[in-house]
Amino acid sequence: MVQLKRNAMKKLIYSLLAGILFSLIYVNSMSAQIKLPEVLVLGSNSKKTITEKVARSFDYLFKEASDVKWTEVNKRFVAKFIMDDQRNQAVFTPNGILVYHLTYGFEKNLPKNVRAQIKSQYFDYTITSAIHIRQDDRSIWLTSLVDSQRLISVQVENGVMKEIENYINGGDKDALAKVVKYNQ
Repeated sequence: MVQLKRNAMKKLIYSLLAGILFSLIYVNSMSAQIKLPEVLVLGSNSKKTITEKVARSFDYLFKEASDVKWTEVNKRFVAKFIMDDQRNQAVFTPNGILVYHLTYGFEKNLPKNVRAQIKSQYFDYTITSAIHIRQDDRSIWLTSLVDSQRLISVQVENGVMKEIENYINGGDKDALAKVVKYNQ
């Protein structure tokens, strides 16, 4: 009889401990849910977020711009816009100083002399894209070229042409089988 009371008492204690343990686990899991702080996005697509100096500088430099969208990145103002039927991006300091300007285009947008220079060496290649970078007094053209065997990136600055990257094309213009980088 004493043994039965002991077994009943053990079951009662184990049940109570299990209940308490379950309650503690449940309460802890409820309080363990973390409330994340609110996130403030530091960018806006409105002209209201830019300084007056940036607005004046942009309007002076890019009079024909349309569909302008502004964001702020690392305390600089980035404008993405359309001008002359091309996508553009310009970055300004808070004081309205232009850091750089990018124009995205194609072979038809290259100056004739730059296109001729590239085609003189890469005559069998198709120019798939051209990006014009203007920074300070520098004017740089970055072009992507493709043929059935290679994908090549070429830079032209002040009449000097430099091959930046050269990839073996795996037959599909979008797939690269092997990367080959070399310096000339």
